Amino acid sequence: MKKNLMVVGIALTLILAGGSVFLWQRSQADVRAVNKTPPIGNQIGRFTDILNKLTVQIDNKLGATVATTTKPEQTQEEITEEPPTAQEDQQQPEIAQLPQTNTPVIPPQPQPQEILLETTPAIEEIAKTEKTSKGQEEEIVIESKPDRLACAIQTNTLPKLQSLVLNEIAWMGTTNSATDEWIELKNIAHQEIALANWQLQDEDGQIHFIFPDIKIQSQAFYLLERTDDSTLPDITADAVYKGSLGNTNEALYLFDAECLLQDSVEASPNWPAGDAEKKTPMERTLDLQWRTAPSSSPRAENTQSFGPGVFFSSSVSAGGGGGSTSNPVVYPKILITELQASPIGERFIELYNPNETSVDLTDWYVQRRTEGGSLGSFVSSPNLVGKSISAKSHFFIARSTSSFSSQADILLDLTITEHNTFIIKNPAGEIADKVGVGQNAPEFEGSPAQFPPENQGLAREWNLSTQSYADTENDAEDFLVASPTPKAQNAQSPSESPPEEPGPEPEPTPSQLVVFNEIAWMGTGVSANDEWIELLSTVTSTTTDMTGWRIVAEDGTPNIALSDTVSPQGYYLLERTADTTVSDISANKIYTGALSNQGELLRLFDAQNNLIDVVDASGGWFAGDNTTKQSMERINISASGSTATNWANNNLMSVNGKAADDTTQINGTPGQQNSVSN
Repeated sequence: MKKNLMVVGIALTLILAGGSVFLWQRSQADVRAVNKTPPIGNQIGRFTDILNKLTVQIDNKLGATVATTTKPEQTQEEITEEPPTAQEDQQQPEIAQLPQTNTPVIPPQPQPQEILLETTPAIEEIAKTEKTSKGQEEEIVIESKPDRLACAIQTNTLPKLQSLVLNEIAWMGTTNSATDEWIELKNIAHQEIALANWQLQDEDGQIHFIFPDIKIQSQAFYLLERTDDSTLPDITADAVYKGSLGNTNEALYLFDAECLLQDSVEASPNWPAGDAEKKTPMERTLDLQWRTAPSSSPRAENTQSFGPGVFFSSSVSAGGGGGSTSNPVVYPKILITELQASPIGERFIELYNPNETSVDLTDWYVQRRTEGGSLGSFVSSPNLVGKSISAKSHFFIARSTSSFSSQADILLDLTITEHNTFIIKNPAGEIADKVGVGQNAPEFEGSPAQFPPENQGLAREWNLSTQSYADTENDAEDFLVASPTPKAQNAQSPSESPPEEPGPEPEPTPSQLVVFNEIAWMGTGVSANDEWIELLSTVTSTTTDMTGWRIVAEDGTPNIALSDTVSPQGYYLLERTADTTVSDISANKIYTGALSNQGELLRLFDAQNNLIDVVDASGGWFAGDNTTKQSMERINISASGSTATNWANNNLMSVNGKAADDTTQINGTPGQQNSVSN
């Protein structure tokens, strides 16, 4: 204690001495003016430094505190408030008055952190004023203190793109203000996501948003508005963030609670999309690419976004009252038929159209999933705009360095590595085909295909008997390693020998336990797309389990996996696309794939691949009317389904069922005895 009092005494003595020097300096002003001698400021400066250091030592010894304007509840996040506007710069923070004493006290030099803290009340008051002016203070969510360190940003790390993604970004602000920036995220997973401790960061650390402890449902949106909830006056934000997005040389990174990179986008130097002049944001397309949005859509689906099971639609006339009904577009099957991985310069992938008509590839795309599960773009939709595949033809995509580059439809720098899955999707986001390559491929059909060695390709097997590519939904069985054959028919399985004599093999005798009984290949009076097929059990006493059975068209479409059972002499109804095709009768199976109006060869196989029934109308349908929409009905279930005289049009007197509008009569007999049956 005595030592402390001694230190205080010395300090007071020095302070008084400093005052004397100050007065002496004032008295010598005239002398300096005359003699032009240098001031003693340097000596006074050194004295002040010594005095300040001594004051700090006294403070440490006695535990004294110096009054500041810092609030105890201020957080680090408030310290890192975005740079103030010009108006805010003019609002200087008030400096707390030191207590009045008879002894002059020189306050300690403020540390940088203390200066920042002193600016916080002004910023905080501005935020309160903005919230109050909106009149909805309870709806505002201000980001809480970032109690976690920012996640490390590692270069060349691919985002997972599996759960929460950046969906729409107004980096340019709005027509009201360039500072009214907003960011929309979307849960693209099939389950809800807990967002606690997820982080959103920008390139230079201005934005560091810690998500609150909430859950976001599948396909739901999360809207962040900058500074306050008036950025989008008519839409309430889920949260408010601080910091601004640069118009160039910027980036956004989205991390989960374990600091795994889930999504990112970079402006290097420019953003991939968005229009600063028109103030239109950039939005995610169906294949997770970026494009300039025709118009903003915060907390709503983007103009090119479609959820699971949702299709592009078109309206067709329903007749009768001049109304219309919306009918989904059903996209044809496209197959992945061949790829080569090494050497790098020879990489390619080949697609095939097994249909009777050309397929427009606009808005189709191919994705690649790596062994770790990350899903990314492989062939993005902009590369396929205006491209098409002719009927029964190939579409070839190769590197420019490939020896087959002259045959390529498009040239791209493809990345193909071992343990990958390749997925082709139609404009509705549905998987048209996927192939798992390598033992540890993350996705595959049945079992993964073998990874091809250098200078070899992985080729989908060509089936000589069906004159089509194998598609058993088992990659290991459908694909084999072979020499590359770009834009040409692949090799057949080594175990499959060509027939000794030309000509097709004889058709096995079908057992006809279950038969094709009625086919509405022409659709209904509401829509030509509303096709349906009816099977009939010929068994009189037992139920037939059709699990694993298949209906296979010769051209590959449709290719329908059956399930469930059919009762003795019972009907099994298949409706295309939706259960509304025959609105008042429940379907046993919903399928996709169109029947050609020019005819089809349809086969029914059981789970052991035994032929159960066949209808060979490949030269044209035996019956049915595309104008009146009369279905094609079987006359005798015991006679061959490939005999033209065993089929006839519905007689228009015995009919059953309503079309999709619940009004139009089905000109057929789904679910009941045919009008022409024996």
